[in-house]
Amino acid sequence: MENLANITSLEVAAVSAGMLLFFVCPAFLGLADQRRRRRLQAAHDRELSMTAAAAAPPTEGIAPSPATAEGIALDSDMVAAVSAPTTLPPESGVTVQEPQSLEIQPADGVWRHSFRLQDLHEARLPEWPPAAIRDDPERDRLWHEGERVGHQHRDAVLSAMVRSPYPARARCLGAVEADGSKLQLRFLLFPVVWPVSQNQAVAQAVFEIDTGQDVIRGWIDALQAPELTEENRRDIRACGDAA
Repeated sequence: MENLANITSLEVAAVSAGMLLFFVCPAFLGLADQRRRRRLQAAHDRELSMTAAAAAPPTEGIAPSPATAEGIALDSDMVAAVSAPTTLPPESGVTVQEPQSLEIQPADGVWRHSFRLQDLHEARLPEWPPAAIRDDPERDRLWHEGERVGHQHRDAVLSAMVRSPYPARARCLGAVEADGSKLQLRFLLFPVVWPVSQNQAVAQAVFEIDTGQDVIRGWIDALQAPELTEENRRDIRACGDAA
């Protein structure tokens, strides 16, 4: 303490400079070391990027992968499945070209009643089909062929809208006729629920099926007024229609 008064300004300056170097130099050295580390890291990152770019396949001309609504890229097979047309290969077997809503009516277009065969009672006449068909092998074969084809197109036949001049409560397969590839199924239409004779039929619903193209058309073949028997008129009146 007694020597403080003898310290010169030169000594004070030297001590101050030493203290400055002691505290400031480490800070400068630390900053320099940080900058050196950052330069080394940047150089290392550039080297990795160049290596990855050289290893990656060329992307020129390749469209970016499509993504879902959530932004997730779809697999290439999934993209093909979504974008490909949904046309299915044709099914094997015969393609049936049946009208969606088949309507049949008399050739002259005059009718008063509408119904579907599926709403009529399926009558069974005694000894039917007639003996003339059962005893003839060819006609018997044709009858069974008609039953088979009718069953094959049952939905289209039974759901057809029938326009008839007379009411009907029952139906029965009355005849099967063949003309080349065309097969005609003739259904007898009765104004009574329980017919016992084909003579009680007042009309026929005719369905012509082209077995080569599986196309169905039809019409009504009805008795003319003078052709109606007294029994027919009575049956028609019983349905609430004045014959």
